Parts: sequence; structure tokens; C-alpha cells
Amino acid sequence: MNTLKLFFSLVLFSLFINISLSQDANEFRLRNHLTYHKEKSWEKKVILLEEILDAGLDEIEFELFRIEVEKLYNYTVLKNDALSMNQSRLLLAHVLVTQHNFLEANKILMTTKIYFEKNKNEKYLGLIHRYLGMIQSGQDLNPIALSSFNASIDYYKKCNLPLEYTHSEALGASILIKFKAYDAAEKTIRRCIEFMTKKKKYITVFRYYNMLATIYSVKNENAKEKWANQKSYDYAVKSKNLTVISLAQNNLAIVKYFEGNIDEALKLFHKALETRINTGKIKLICESYFNIAEVYAENNRAKAKEYFNKSRNLAKKENLLTDEGDALLALSGLYDTEKDFKTSQLLLKEYIQVKEKIDELNSKEQIERSNTFNAYEVESVKIGMGLEKETLKRNIKKFQTVVAVMSSGYLILMILYFLRRKRRFNSISKGS
Repeated sequence: MNTLKLFFSLVLFSLFINISLSQDANEFRLRNHLTYHKEKSWEKKVILLEEILDAGLDEIEFELFRIEVEKLYNYTVLKNDALSMNQSRLLLAHVLVTQHNFLEANKILMTTKIYFEKNKNEKYLGLIHRYLGMIQSGQDLNPIALSSFNASIDYYKKCNLPLEYTHSEALGASILIKFKAYDAAEKTIRRCIEFMTKKKKYITVFRYYNMLATIYSVKNENAKEKWANQKSYDYAVKSKNLTVISLAQNNLAIVKYFEGNIDEALKLFHKALETRINTGKIKLICESYFNIAEVYAENNRAKAKEYFNKSRNLAKKENLLTDEGDALLALSGLYDTEKDFKTSQLLLKEYIQVKEKIDELNSKEQIERSNTFNAYEVESVKIGMGLEKETLKRNIKKFQTVVAVMSSGYLILMILYFLRRKRRFNSISKGS
């Protein structure tokens, strides 16, 4: 097998930067959020988006979330609302970190950090340092990332947000794993699991058990790894979130595959596919088709072609270029193995066309986004300068008022002083 998508021992960083999932698989929190869509105040809309993100935004809504955040950011800039503007900046940072657009995310976070440091807002500073840690981890700046996660923990502890600092502790543990400090990481993760289990945050617990499974896999502790994978699966089921359940089924299928239990692996891959069809999430369905095809590629090429083509055709229909390209490349390799070089070359040519289209779109999107954010930031700086000018004007007016009052007081005192001197002089004159 060449590759399996969504491998259960994913890079730990990716476990945390993916958009959080709704606890209810059938509830799209933003799309059906009547309060948000009826709300006219942009200040309240920013708060509602924060709440939606905290409660769990379903990844199917990510594009809608991004659009709403950019609209709000633009609006708060135009309205000269510094607080709402910086709150919406943090929502934008979430979008950018999730998309691995670390450069733009870092620029926004550093600007926002200055604002919240001036206002001594520990909650938002905790979030800023968490995002900075994620960026640094994604860039393999692990010592700096650990410092950022520790700073995040400290800020969240100051404002007594245990749910938040526990999550930052788990992120810190992901760095400890990179440092091969497995015992310290395991101890931290177990503590996080205990806390999140009491809070009934089962999706988070599912992810934490995945982290434990990764530790045990690296340490070749097979019995413990099997236990952690099973616990991860159990909590996925407990979450009642179909997307998470499908991820757990997929992970367990891969475990079974590498154990050599091909029949059980296929059974679980098909279960994951069935679950994903029920969610209606096309990208995950494409990935399941691809995984099933990879297993069949070992000993049933006809079935492998069938499922690679299912993935390819669905991805093409839904304009999922990356998934279409993956299927085309896999099919090309399959036909090459069969020495059908003509078909293999045609598929490879089609793959190259798709890849060029992806590169072109990525380049265009990055330029457009960069221009948009640069324009926003120019406006933000103008607003900041405007606010500083207004503050300076107010301070000057206050100073002028104080000076005027002091001058008036001084003048009155001088008049009284001269009147007293005049009266005294007159009395001396009369006495003489």
C-alpha cells in the first residue's frame, strides 16, 4: 500500500489546528444560528462567532465561517471599533492557522497582541499565545512553541479558565512528544483526559487518547497502544458525532490493516464510508473511497480501480481538486503496474493538469488574501493613528482647560494680593 488518508498517527499538530467539531453531527451551528443571523450589532456578532467556535464549529461550515469573519473584520475597521476589530482579528487568525497560512496569521496576532497587552486582557492573551504556539509548532520551532503554550496556560490560569488552560497543556504535551519526553507527555495527557472526561468533552477525549496511542506506538508498547486506540474509539462513539465516529472507524481500520487483519480492516473502512455518507460530507467520502481502493490494490485490482474511480468522479463533480489529483495519480500507478502504459500516461497527464490548476488557484488565492489583509491592516493603522490623534486632542484640550483654570486661579490670586497690598498701603498712608 502506498498511502492511507487520515492515518491514525497523524502529526500531533494537526490534531489541534483542525476546526473543532460540533457535538451534534446534525447541527450546523452557524448556518442554523437564528440569533446570529438576526443580530444587527457587529459587536454582538463578533461575540456570537466566538461562542460558535468555542461550542464547536462543524468543519462543513468552515467556508461560511471564514466569509462571515472577513465581513465582520472589514465592518469593524470601517466603524473605528478597536475592540471588535481586534476580536475579529483573532477569529481571522483561527482561520489562517487552520489553513497553515502562518505568515499572515502571525502578522495579525502580533498586532492584536499589542492591543490586548495594553488592555491587560488575560483571556485573549491566552488565546493569542496558543495560536502563536501552533504556528511555531507548525514551523518546527518547538522550544519557542512550548514557551508560547506555557504563557497561554499562565494567562488562562490568571482569569480562571480551566477548560482553556487544560487544552493548552495538551498542546504543550504534543511538543514534549516531539522532544521524546514521553513520560512527561503521557502524565500531562492523562491529567487532561481525566479533566475533559469529567466535563463530558468526549470529542476532545477522543483526540487525547489518539495522542496516547501515538506515544505507545513510538515506544513499541503494543498492548497499551491497542488499549488507547480502543478508548479513542469508545469516546468517539460516546460523542454521538458521526464525523468523529467515522474518523475513529477509519483509524481502527488502519490499525487492523497493519496488524495484517485485512478482512477486518475492509469491514471497518466500509463502516466509516457508510457513516460518512450519512453525514453528507463529500471530502470525507472521497477519502474513504480512496482508502478502500488502497486496500484492494494489494490483491483485487478491479475493485481498486472501481473505488479509485468513485473517489475521482465524486471529487471532480464537487471540484475537490486535491482529492481528484490523488485518485488520478493512484490510478496511473495501478495501470502502470499492469503494463497498460497508454492509460497510465493519459491519467498522469490529467493529474498534471489538475496539479497545475491547484498551484494556480493557490497562488492566486494567496495573493488576493495577502492584498486583502494588507488593505485591512493599512486601514487598521489609520484607525489606530486616528484614535491616537483623538486621544492627543482630548489630552491637549484637558491640558488647555487645566492651564486655563490654573491661569484664572493665579490671576484671581494676584488680583486679591494686589488689592490687599493696596488696602494696606492706604491704611499706612492714612496713619501717617
